[in-house]
Amino acid sequence: MLDPATVTAVLAPALPYLLRTGDQLASQAAERLGEHTWNLATRLWVRLAEAVRGRPAAEEVFEDVAANPQDADARAALAYQVRKLAQEDPDLATALEQLIAEAERGGVTAAGDRSVATSGGVRDSVIVTGDNVGVDR
Repeated sequence: MLDPATVTAVLAPALPYLLRTGDQLASQAAERLGEHTWNLATRLWVRLAEAVRGRPAAEEVFEDVAANPQDADARAALAYQVRKLAQEDPDLATALEQLIAEAERGGVTAAGDRSVATSGGVRDSVIVTGDNVGVDR
């Protein structure tokens, strides 16, 4: 079953690059996000772009995340839109699931300051990437 949060996690940091064009931007995105993540985000966007076009609410959400990829509310709205699109189009859902599964088999890349990469899922865990951070559980 498709996990919209996974699609959102891959797409959100890539959307500022995906929604603009240019070879230089693609090169910057691949460098910043990692080649593996950039390729997956590009492939997910290719499948989603057609479903998003002509749907003002979906278009606005994708643009909002592109403008502020770290905004938790925008990301939640993106996950909701991905879920709606997938529910309305089972072929799209299957294609997205296959892309995610293929990427999970192919490896994981983390890029950028204090990035974290995992293979599989991480639930009910704390990942700390800062200095001098204490975690109370």
